[in-house]
Amino acid sequence: MKELAKKLKALSKLEAGGQPQESWVLSNKEILMSQIQPYQTVREQAEDHGGEIFYYADLVSSLFKQRVFKPAMAFLMIIAVMLSYTATVSVANASLPGDMLYPVKTTGEKMQLALTFKDEEKVQLQMNFLSRRTDELQQIVKKVENETVKRDKIIQAVKQISMDVKSVKDNLNKITDNKDSKPEVVSLVKQVEIAATQIKNDIVSANSVMSSAMKDGVATDVKDAITETEETSNSALETMIKKYQEGQKDISSEEITVKVAERIASINTEINNLVVNLGSATTTVAVNSSSATSSVEIATSIKLSDDVAVKIAEAQKILESAKELLNKQDFTGALEKIKSAKEITDKLTGENLKNDQILLPIDAGKVLGTTTIEIIKPEAEKTASSTSQAGTSESTVILIK
Repeated sequence: MKELAKKLKALSKLEAGGQPQESWVLSNKEILMSQIQPYQTVREQAEDHGGEIFYYADLVSSLFKQRVFKPAMAFLMIIAVMLSYTATVSVANASLPGDMLYPVKTTGEKMQLALTFKDEEKVQLQMNFLSRRTDELQQIVKKVENETVKRDKIIQAVKQISMDVKSVKDNLNKITDNKDSKPEVVSLVKQVEIAATQIKNDIVSANSVMSSAMKDGVATDVKDAITETEETSNSALETMIKKYQEGQKDISSEEITVKVAERIASINTEINNLVVNLGSATTTVAVNSSSATSSVEIATSIKLSDDVAVKIAEAQKILESAKELLNKQDFTGALEKIKSAKEITDKLTGENLKNDQILLPIDAGKVLGTTTIEIIKPEAEKTASSTSQAGTSESTVILIK
């Protein structure tokens, strides 16, 4: 056993048996010392400033910075980025079409919609966004800035309204196809009908305060937006009528009657506006006196071309039919008549009024003292009828009593 130990000891001294070469030892010593040197230098500096304890304190500080401060700094940077993003979104929410941050606002809305999976909630969210769009339009119109810039912003705003309203209508139709609609769906249909009507009024209100040049520049896009809101409102009303006919208890005949009657009144006002805008008015005053009392009678007559007068009379006749159908609770028939009368007034408006006049609502009742319109034959036509020359007059008189 002793003999084996001696041989192993001798073997360990041989290079081939494991003794390292001197060159290898020197090279690795330099590498090792280069790694130790920074800590040695720190230690020597620490000893020069008060002892070995400072060396260990500095070493701990170095390790603490690496293990604690770096993660903490990363966390603080994440918080800073989040706060910066929140501030950006907050500012973006107050932006208007054409502003630099407006795309951030609309992108955020799209993300909200993408994360909303129930169709009913999606329609509700879209209506909230539409409320923002009309508010943005009002702000743009009131803002004092370059006319060209303002026009471009208004066009962008009303185009966005048109797209959003159409999207609401399409999504609403999807969720109302089911015959057994839930009560919340019926409630949503009612909300859309009201909201679409309000959006139309908001657009008209914004348009009414624009300059004539501005109205002319944005007329096409504004009309498209109004048409889209009217179609959406009518679509919602048609759905209400359909659900009522299917026996939905959440819709009453009374509320549908009110909605249809409102549309009849609206078309009647449009007719009165056309009469005032397209005709030339003359007012006559007659004084009846007696020994006891005297009274004054005022009548206003408006001259219109025969073609316009005939079309207005046709629209009035259709509205009368709509009233009769409504009284019979034929809601679908009444709504169809309303649409027909609306087509006539829209065509008359497009053919006879400039862009800056189209959306200038004039209440004929307030201007002329009444809203009852009666078409009568002028005296020239009455005389001509006895000589087989009827219909040769160039104008028809509409008497407003």
